[in-house]
Amino acid sequence: MRKQSWKLFVFFICVISLWLVGCGEDKECPTCPKHPATLYLSVHKIDLGATGTSATFDIKNTGEETLNWTITTSGANWFTVSPTSGTNNATITVTAHRDSIETLGQHKAKVYVSAGSLKDTVEVFLLYGGKWLIKDDGSSDACRYAEEWDDAYLVNLFRMPEGMSDCFVDSVKINFCQAGPIRLRAFNAMWDYGLHLWWPDEIINFKPGELQGQIGWNTVKVNWYVATDPFFVGYYQPEYTTPDLNYDIVQNDTTSYVYDWFLDGWVQYYDAVFYIRIFISPVLEYAPKISPEKRPLDLAPREREIMSQRKEGGVIRSVKQ
Repeated sequence: MRKQSWKLFVFFICVISLWLVGCGEDKECPTCPKHPATLYLSVHKIDLGATGTSATFDIKNTGEETLNWTITTSGANWFTVSPTSGTNNATITVTAHRDSIETLGQHKAKVYVSAGSLKDTVEVFLLYGGKWLIKDDGSSDACRYAEEWDDAYLVNLFRMPEGMSDCFVDSVKINFCQAGPIRLRAFNAMWDYGLHLWWPDEIINFKPGELQGQIGWNTVKVNWYVATDPFFVGYYQPEYTTPDLNYDIVQNDTTSYVYDWFLDGWVQYYDAVFYIRIFISPVLEYAPKISPEKRPLDLAPREREIMSQRKEGGVIRSVKQ
C-alpha cells in the first residue's frame, strides 16, 4: 500500500513539473493561451515650442499576439506623421511645416493611433511665435532728405495679421541713409472720412529717451503692447537734425501711407513707404490681461508743442508728393 502511495505521489509531482515547465514558461507551447496584443505609446504630448520642427514617439506591443496599427490626424495642415501604419513596435516621426502656418499664436493638433478596439492619442503643440511686418519691397528707391527746420513724424501704417486683435511689437527696424537722433513712437489710427484714409492720432507707446540712428539698418527692442488695428510705428525727428530715411515707391498702395508733420500741420505721401519694419509676437491665451502702461509721454519740447497744437485744432494741410 505504501509503495502504491509513493508511486502516485511521484506521478503527480512529475505531471505538475511538466505542466509548470512546459506551459508556464515555454512560449512555444502550442496548447498555452497567448497574451493579447497591447498598445503602448511612449508619450502622449509633444510640444515643438517656437522653433522645433520634428519629434518622435514609440509604439510598443507588450503582448504576444500581433498588433496591426494605423495612424490618423485631426486634419491640421501644418504637420505630417510617418509612418501611418505598421505592425507591432515602431518609431513615429512628427514633422512640423512652419511655412504653412499663417496665424500667430499656439496651434494644437492630435495624432490618433488605432489597432482594432485599442486606441490612444498624442497631442501636438506648436507656437508660431512672431514675424516681421514689412511694407517695403527690400529695395530702396530714394532717401527722404530732411531740412534743418523739419519737426517731423515719419511713420508707416501696419495692419494686424489675420485673426489677431492685439500683439506685442518686440522690435522696430529702421534703415537710414544718414545718421541722426530720433525718438521711437507708436500711434493708434483715425479714419479720415474726408480724405478716405487712415492717419496717426495719439501716441500709444514710445521708447524713452533719444536714440542715435546710424546709417543702414537699426534694430531697437521696444516691447510694446498694441491693441488697436491698424496702428502706426515710426519716429519723431527733432528740428535741426537730419536722420535721413530710405523709402520705397509703392504705386496704388491703399494701405500704406507715409506722414510728415510740421509745425503748421502734416504732409502726406501717397505713393511711398518708409524703410520701417516691426517684429510682432502674439498675446497668448494663457498670458495675463495686459493694459497699456500709464506713464507720462517722454516728449521733446518741440514735439510737445506740435502735439498740443494738433489737439487744439491747429492748421492741417495735405500735400501729395
